Amino acid sequence: MAPLGLAGLWLAWWDGHRRQALFLAPLLAGLCLSVVLFFVFGRYRLPAAVLLIPPAGHTLSVLLDAARRRELRSLAGTAAVAALAAVAVNVPAWSAAEREGLDSAIWFNLSSAALRGAESSYEDFQQEMARTGGRPDEAARAALDETLGLTTQAADDLARVLALEPGFYVARVQRAAALRRRGACLATAGAFEAALTSYEEARRELAVAQASGGGRELPKAARQARELAGHIRTSTAQALINLGAQRIEAGDLPHAEEALLRAMAVAPGSAPAHGNLGLCLLRQGRRAESRAAFARALELAGPGAPPGEVAFYRKGLELAAGPLR
Repeated sequence: MAPLGLAGLWLAWWDGHRRQALFLAPLLAGLCLSVVLFFVFGRYRLPAAVLLIPPAGHTLSVLLDAARRRELRSLAGTAAVAALAAVAVNVPAWSAAEREGLDSAIWFNLSSAALRGAESSYEDFQQEMARTGGRPDEAARAALDETLGLTTQAADDLARVLALEPGFYVARVQRAAALRRRGACLATAGAFEAALTSYEEARRELAVAQASGGGRELPKAARQARELAGHIRTSTAQALINLGAQRIEAGDLPHAEEALLRAMAVAPGSAPAHGNLGLCLLRQGRRAESRAAFARALELAGPGAPPGEVAFYRKGLELAAGPLR
């Protein structure tokens, strides 16, 4: 817009429209000066485009008229003004490092907006699930898909931030949070292996953040990182337990055992991990190991465990102790 608009002011001055040029030019110069003096955001420049539209339209009108009359040579001076204006308005006002910092801020802000949207859509999902009694309908699935898309977008935007500023501690912690939320969405949809991949990436991001030492100067972000690490461990263990149960149901007992052993490594005190492992071992005919697993599950469950869960462990222990059918 600027090259055409400035060329239009030049044309207006030389083709008898000086009053119009003298009206627009000071307004445009004054607006630009006020932006230079009080610059806060790039969008402050946008009103200048409004003042450039009339002279830009004049340039296009004169250009089309000259093309019809095949007198383009008469516009050599105007073309020179437009070329100089194009160079002037595109000269970088920032160093390469400053531009990277600005780009980093833009991507970070975009990721924050995506995470806010994800939080809102996840609330919609929970409301739909409550309305349907835990049975996901089309509206619930749509809300979950939207949450998944927004968390993925936020994680990608934050990856761009970290490519520009690897030491940006808050961005790295926020990316870990986005990946953990993304994993939770995948786990809710039953895609446990994909969820585990997302949790593992989140764990790596936190490890890099903690190794950088950036949290020493940002105690609030460091506390968030510690809490997030605990949530990731819990979510990882639950996803592995669910994956193990899914594989048991599918009859893939060796891989189910592998998943449940990984769950026990992440959360040694998890009664469901031991209980599901007991079932997996029982179905493989390994009764002694199964008894030990069910006994450990009962021990870990404690008095506060749901009655149905305790009954499952006791029944498993009973089956593992009796003759194998």
